[in-house]
Amino acid sequence: FLPEKRLHSVVEAEWLIKSNLLNFHAGKNYFHFISDKFSGKIVGVIDLISPEQAKKHYMLPEYPHFVEFYFESGMISKNIMSSLLPPFLNAIRKQKVKNIGAVVDRQNIIARQVMQKTGFVFERKFDLLQDLYKASDI
Repeated sequence: FLPEKRLHSVVEAEWLIKSNLLNFHAGKNYFHFISDKFSGKIVGVIDLISPEQAKKHYMLPEYPHFVEFYFESGMISKNIMSSLLPPFLNAIRKQKVKNIGAVVDRQNIIARQVMQKTGFVFERKFDLLQDLYKASDI
């Protein structure tokens, strides 16, 4: 249960897991848990959202696969995502996914740094609060 993901209860977390399991089987998104190697506790998630799913929520000229990630507050600023995201993207690219993007809140300095460290480049403003980044073809 990650309160940073704007979940208010364990019941909401259960709903999130169930809906992501169904979405995985429908090819809409691919939810990955990040766990602490020593304790086994879930400390974050990476979600890969399909272009078809993104079309339901955004109006864009083109639709990449969107990457979203969240960490438990105690895990932020440890460069974990900067280490995990490149091999994750490489694995995704091996599955023939080429166009990968991310939407980042301009106020989230750490997420912006992760984007820069992991080969994402600023593409344009997404809306009033967020920017669109695209993964470079490394």
